[in-house]
This record gives sequence, C-alpha cells and structure tokens, in this order.
Amino acid sequence: MAQGHYPLLLNPDIALLAGALDALVRHMDAHPAVGLAGPKLFNPDMSLQPSCRRFSTPAHLLLRGLRLDRLLRNSRAIREGMYLDWDHSQAREVDYVTGACMIARREALDEVGLLDEGYRAYFEDQDWCYRMWQHGWRVAYVAEAQMIHDHQRASARRLWSRSTGTHIRSMVRFFRKHYLPAPFRVRP
Repeated sequence: MAQGHYPLLLNPDIALLAGALDALVRHMDAHPAVGLAGPKLFNPDMSLQPSCRRFSTPAHLLLRGLRLDRLLRNSRAIREGMYLDWDHSQAREVDYVTGACMIARREALDEVGLLDEGYRAYFEDQDWCYRMWQHGWRVAYVAEAQMIHDHQRASARRLWSRSTGTHIRSMVRFFRKHYLPAPFRVRP
C-alpha cells in the first residue's frame, strides 16, 4: 500500500535516534544502485547489535542453531558470518541486513517483488536481500543511521520452542528456494 519512493519496514521494538531516517534517505539518494538498506543497530545498553550479515551457510546455521555462537564467538564462521571483523562505523555493501528496519527503493521493489509471504517469520529479510542481489541491486549497511532495537530473540531463549520450530522451517525454505537444484526448489 506504500506509495513513496522509499518504502520503509520498521519493527515496533525500534527506537529511532536523531537523524536516522534522514541518513537512510540520503544514502539511498546518493547510491542509486542500492535497492535495500538497513541501519546500524544498538542493543538497549548501547552495545552494537550486529544488523548485517553474510548469507547463511549450513555451518554457520548449525553453530547458531546449537547455541554455540556465544561460546565460539571468535570462530571464523561466526566472525565472518556476522561481519564482526570490520569497523561498523562506515557504510558498506553487505550480503543482507536484518529486517528490524529496511528501506527499499521503489524501482527495486517493482523488479524484485515484496517480501515472500511463504515465510511465517525469520529468513524473509535474508531472502529479500538475496533476491535483490540476484536482480543486480545492491544491499547496504548505513552506519550513520542509528537505532536502538530491543531485540527479544524468542527462538534463542530455549533449546526448543514454537519459535525455534518456525525458525527451522524458515531456514529450510530459504535453502530449498535458493540452493537446491531447480526440480527441488520451493516455488516463490
């Protein structure tokens, strides 16, 4: 239903810091190849919340799914997968930004389409960014746009919960949609 040039998705648990939306719009104006962008996110205690990542690999998902990401935070798979080894004070192109806040270019939406409604929750942001890259659009992390995200991570609270099951189903959908040979892929 959004009619603007830059539709914005914003979770209800986000608090905008001064100038955040203006910074996102300036970045989109200055970089016409960017189809989708996201801000620098902080936890409520103002520590960095990794909000951009590389596309998931089975190894990375296994480490995170078994809750080993905290224990093995310095492992190469986790550090590379969550871009932990670079300075988050500069804007840059990334594989994907998390869906807590995403600004999109209208032309990219017209070409790539909206979020895939086949995901109940989780992975829809990664899927959208993946499709942006497939269509030649860039995805950007905009450090100047800063927001606080009171992220709950419901699926990470216990080893198994309803949210965990939803997360796993979404992960399987993402891999079936993008990584399996054509006859086995999920239809968009």
